[in-house]
Order: sequence, then C-alpha cells, then structure tokens
Amino acid sequence: MLPPWSTWWGEDTMRDLVPDEALRTALAGEMPSLPLAYFEQRIPSPAGWDRVPCAYLLLSDAYREAAAEARDREWRVEEITGAQHLHIAVAPEAVTDALIRLAVA
Repeated sequence: MLPPWSTWWGEDTMRDLVPDEALRTALAGEMPSLPLAYFEQRIPSPAGWDRVPCAYLLLSDAYREAAAEARDREWRVEEITGAQHLHIAVAPEAVTDALIRLAVA
C-alpha cells in the first residue's frame, strides 16, 4: 500500500497547495492509501467517447500537455491562472464558475 497522496511531497508542499490548515487537515484525512496496482492498471475508454462535445479546465502546469491535446481535439479549454492541483478545494467558486462557462459555451 502506498501512503496517502498528501504525504508524498511533505507538509510544506501541502501547505503551499492548501494554505488553510483546517481544509488541509480535512483533505489529508480523506485521502486513502492505495495499492501500487491502482496506478498500474489501464481503464479502457468507451468507443466514441471523444466524438461528443467536451471541454477541459486546466488547473496546473503539470497538465498543460493534456490541455494542448484537448485544443488539438477542438475542445473548449479554459485555464484558471495561478490555480494548482487542489484548486477545486481551495477555490471551489472559481472552479465552479469556470466549469459552468465551459458547459454552456
């Protein structure tokens, strides 16, 4: 079993990602320990999944390549500048607003 994701890079990284201590503690408490096999498995995508309207919300530089792939597929792409991996927890209103814009565009 792997330790919870919140411990992989140390407390300083989690503090940077989630400055609010109460929220950080709550998130860390909800993160499961997963078996390594979880990351080794491949989940097949249903046939035709990419022919339906899609959009991509970029929250982290780590996923910039995936956002470029989404643009190549002619999907709507929005980026929240200054966002990071856990922005959905840190700024749920901004993420919700961006998702709504993507859904109605």
